[in-house]
Amino acid sequence: MEFAKIEGIDVEIQIAFKASYLPILMPYFTKAGIHQSKIDSIIDEYILTGENVVFERWFLDYCQKRLNSEMNKYLNRDINYPTFNRLLKVALSEIIEQDSTVLHLRKSKVGIR
Repeated sequence: MEFAKIEGIDVEIQIAFKASYLPILMPYFTKAGIHQSKIDSIIDEYILTGENVVFERWFLDYCQKRLNSEMNKYLNRDINYPTFNRLLKVALSEIIEQDSTVLHLRKSKVGIR
């Protein structure tokens, strides 16, 4: 199965991201004006779509398209500032640096950035 890159999200994040990381992200979301109830409603929306898309991929795409602008408004930033991508990079930096697939691709010199 082939997937297109999610525009605006670093490939290493796309490779390493797991739904189990949501609790790690919550304090960062809260600082950017996105509260737990909003994340809960996003998860509910995913379930209701019935789409045959892996949650992690759907979540990254949805949040990039919808939450990024919300966070930028809350933080008084340009609407196109990559807040969501940067939030993920900061919050998950240690996880990404230890992800076996990311490490393997870096080691084999496959350009993933």
